Amino acid sequence: ALTTLRVVASPNATSVSPAAAYSSSSITILGRNFIAEFLCSARVGPSPSSGVPASSCNVTSSTEVVAVIGPGTSLGICSILVQIGSSNSTNFSFSGNFLVLGVPKVFGSSPQIAYIGSVITVIEN
Repeated sequence: ALTTLRVVASPNATSVSPAAAYSSSSITILGRNFIAEFLCSARVGPSPSSGVPASSCNVTSSTEVVAVIGPGTSLGICSILVQIGSSNSTNFSFSGNFLVLGVPKVFGSSPQIAYIGSVITVIEN
């Protein structure tokens, strides 16, 4: 039987956009040598190996992976670990200055009633 072997270069992440995002937001990981035919998973956290799994992860092209930050991800500077393919496949990570933001808590506004187009001040914690 004839077997075809496909040899590809290792994937490499070069940047993440946006540089800061809230939990449940989409992030785009740019790089090269991503293989769209394979399954994708991602983890986000202070340490890539102990990060929270992404809600979803998709290879959209050979240069782009889109992931949704999972709920419960640690706030602050995080790394991203992406796995494309099976558990025996190559993992790659991006550990630049990616920031997971906390959701602001609004305590009030001034004035409490305003017309459309009016300027209001939002008071947050």
